[in-house]
Amino acid sequence: MDELQGSRPPSLARRLGVRLQRRRFRALVVGLACGYLGILAFPDLLFARQMTHGNFRVASDAPIDPGLTRVLDRATIKLGTSSINEPAMIHRIYLCKSWWRKALLAPTNLGAYGITRGFFEYTVLLGEIDVDADRIVRDPPRLVGRSLSGVIAHERTHALIDGRLGLWASMRCPSWKKEGYCDYVAGDTTFPIPEAIRLIRAGQESHEPAFRYARSYLLVKYLIEIEKWSVAALMDAKVEESELLEKVRSQLDRLAPAAIK
Repeated sequence: MDELQGSRPPSLARRLGVRLQRRRFRALVVGLACGYLGILAFPDLLFARQMTHGNFRVASDAPIDPGLTRVLDRATIKLGTSSINEPAMIHRIYLCKSWWRKALLAPTNLGAYGITRGFFEYTVLLGEIDVDADRIVRDPPRLVGRSLSGVIAHERTHALIDGRLGLWASMRCPSWKKEGYCDYVAGDTTFPIPEAIRLIRAGQESHEPAFRYARSYLLVKYLIEIEKWSVAALMDAKVEESELLEKVRSQLDRLAPAAIK
């Protein structure tokens, strides 16, 4: 008798209760996901301070230094050197100081200077900025750091590439092409170029993730300045990175800054 009672199926009320709990849980998950997507789509709700300068729309969770306009002007000049620049493009920039905003808008990129959300067409800057020095501060002391105007130009060049290729094609484009070209437009990299040249010449690598960006920058610089490739050719051509690196290794003196030639 006890065995029969133990195998008795759950009552109708219990089954309905379990189903209701599951539906509530699914509704909660869907609600949270929709809410998070809403935050990603409309991050202005998180930022109390706004500034417009030229084609830039800047929002911040801290007071905005008026000197930022000079930094934006420098970024505009850098972007203007690109043949795929779109002078009418509106550049939406979000300056994050608080950790929780950074975690909401860029949960997987907290170690980066910034990130560009291609689908939503805006850039989030994650570092502490020094407007007067035109610097963004996130670097370990062993790295050369980056100019704030350069990081802005780098991230907004990602938006230009997305516009040139389309989001789907941009996602499939090799990372070294995109990151290398973005640094080329920015005019600087995180990893010291002289050190990158020394390592490439010796056939060595670096444990620093930033080294890959410097190497990509040199590959792109070689194709544009020595091979005279257009940006369209750079993005569209099928190029093996390893084979290209061998060509670049023989041309490093032409790619090196004047001070180390």
